[in-house]
Amino acid sequence: VPDGWSKHVHPQGMPYYLHNASKTYTQFDICNPEIQGDIEWYTEFLRSELSQQDPNLTDFELVIEPCASSNGEDVVCQYYFVNPTERCLFWLDDYQEPGFLVDCNVNSLSHKNLARLHWHRFPACHLVTTKLVRELKDLILYSVLDQLTEPRFVGDFTVTSAVGSTLEQLKNYISMLKDIDGMVYFQELVHHNHFPHTASKNKCINVEGQGCVQLHDDQTVPGWRYERSWCMVVAAPVLFMAPVTNIRSLHKLYVDHLVRMDKWTAFVNDFTSQLQNTNLLATVLLTTNVGFLAIQSVDSSTSRSVRQITSFLSIVCSIASIMLGSIFLERSRRLNSADTAAELLGRFYHAKHGLEHLALIFSLPYAYLMWGMTFFFVAFLAECYTVGNDILRVCLG
Repeated sequence: VPDGWSKHVHPQGMPYYLHNASKTYTQFDICNPEIQGDIEWYTEFLRSELSQQDPNLTDFELVIEPCASSNGEDVVCQYYFVNPTERCLFWLDDYQEPGFLVDCNVNSLSHKNLARLHWHRFPACHLVTTKLVRELKDLILYSVLDQLTEPRFVGDFTVTSAVGSTLEQLKNYISMLKDIDGMVYFQELVHHNHFPHTASKNKCINVEGQGCVQLHDDQTVPGWRYERSWCMVVAAPVLFMAPVTNIRSLHKLYVDHLVRMDKWTAFVNDFTSQLQNTNLLATVLLTTNVGFLAIQSVDSSTSRSVRQITSFLSIVCSIASIMLGSIFLERSRRLNSADTAAELLGRFYHAKHGLEHLALIFSLPYAYLMWGMTFFFVAFLAECYTVGNDILRVCLG
């Protein structure tokens, strides 16, 4: 390591370097003389530019990430200054969002607690005061109360499938904070599940501090409203209103192009259970139709009767339900990650109609089963009216 620099390793394994005299951080390998020369030149240049604006601005930290330009020949400097007292970042040039910032739907920077993200990237030499530990305790206690009182909770920690397990996680966070006494290295907090960074990330996603703050997990930041298309209006009754239920569930778990993984996991589990039940009932219905067609009175006529045609249609619907259910069951096993879920939902998302197409597709196995049962019911009634006596016809209406 060159003189003046010290090497540190993030708890997650990423190495980074600190120049103690100039308080400059970088994740690039400064053991490479060419990279070291670029970083030190840009450090001196940026510090001099800052001192020209105010000579007293010397205690600010600096992060530099040099990279190749678009033509591949020049070097472009990506940087930001950190004001640890005010817990904010600033630039000397027009702001262009670097890649490490969390994506969100609002371009305003006032809601982004970027200093937390900086501490998460470079935890060395960042001390936590008793005041910061108290703030973190208050945040977790507020999350516990929200879990107990708010059914549509938007919290700073990942919510699991059951409320009880979430409360248990928050209690574990509080018990870990009891071991932190006074001034400690921020690296310890990062090592324990890095929940300060997680809290800041969720605050950024929920647009905290802005007029369009997201107060509930199914609230859209831009105020987007779902508009039904003519396809949904026509298809929903034909599919026994199953798309309406699916579209409500999908829009609650996919808000502003962000996937709520706890709700997505619950949706996939419920959908998988529904497919298994649908396949079982469709198999039973298929067997029943085969037995129904073997009845002598049904198969006695030379021409195809209403009983036979409707039973054949019921068989076709049963087979279609089983095939689609089996395909969806196979595909659902690959949808257990956030990236896969976001890719799938983003592919079917429409600016006005949301996830209508996906809701219609997910409704097909259930709809085919219901149509199969309807056709079999018609075939059974036709058989009863054909071979039954007057008393049976009166009872059936």
